[in-house]
Amino acid sequence: EDCRVLVIAGARTTPSQEEFAEIRRYLAAGGHALFLIESAIRTPTGTLTEQERRMNPTWNELLKDWGLTLGDDVAVDVSNHMGQDIGCPATSKYPDHDKIVKGLGITFYVRPRSLRFESPKDRKVLYAPLVHTLNAESSWAETDKSLYVHFDSGQDTRGPVAIAGVLLQDPKTWKDGKA
Repeated sequence: EDCRVLVIAGARTTPSQEEFAEIRRYLAAGGHALFLIESAIRTPTGTLTEQERRMNPTWNELLKDWGLTLGDDVAVDVSNHMGQDIGCPATSKYPDHDKIVKGLGITFYVRPRSLRFESPKDRKVLYAPLVHTLNAESSWAETDKSLYVHFDSGQDTRGPVAIAGVLLQDPKTWKDGKA
C-alpha cells in the first residue's frame, strides 16, 4: 500500500508464480508500474543456453493480461543507428503524447525488443506507442538469434517498429479516448 510506482528494471531472472500473482494483484488494484525490459540475447550460434533463456525474461506472462507482447527479437535500423551497431536504432519518431515524449530530440536504444498490442477481451485498456524506429525502408524486428542480421519476409516484422509504449486501464485518466 505504500508503493507509488513499481519499477522492474532489467530483471535477470524470471519471476516465480507467487511474484507474478503479487504484481497482478498490485496492478489490478490500480497500481502503477514501469517495465524496463532487457533486449533479447543474441549469440553467434543463434542457440541460447537454458541459463541465458532464464536470465532474459520477457515478462509476457504478465503483460499479456493487458494486451501487450514483447517480441523475441531485436529492432534494427540499417540507416539510423548509433555508431556501427544497427541493433541500436536512433530515432526521432514519437507519436503525439503531451506528457512523455513531447519535445524529445533524437534518442537511441540498445537492442530494443518490438512491442505488439491487441486489446484484451476481458478489460478496457488503451495503448499508445511512444517510440518507433524511424522508417519502414531501413528498419525491422529481427528474429534471427545469431549475429547475422538480414530481413526475412514472413519471419521479421517490417518497420517502423514500436519499441516503447504506455498502457492505461483506468478510464478516468483517458483524454478524448487516448492514452
